[in-house]
Amino acid sequence: MLAIPIDSKSSTTISKSFEESPFFALLDESTGYFSVVKNNGCTEEFSSAILYCDNKNEYEKCKSKDITIYSAENKKCSIDEIYMKIINNSLQELN
Repeated sequence: MLAIPIDSKSSTTISKSFEESPFFALLDESTGYFSVVKNNGCTEEFSSAILYCDNKNEYEKCKSKDITIYSAENKKCSIDEIYMKIINNSLQELN
């Protein structure tokens, strides 16, 4: 599951803040289906996450939990656009 920070339950675009977003869309990378969950401080079960920008603090917190981090490259991407990047193998991993 890929965690995508979103600003509301009905939002379909990535939030600018991972930590402060009120919700996550948990995207099943094999099917494209997602569910929305409340942000409980990265306690959800996900193996990867996408950040709007390369925020070092947010990156370090996720990395410390052994979560693979991807970048939205400072673009307000939709969940569908993110899924298409997964299919096309063009999602940029941060190292």
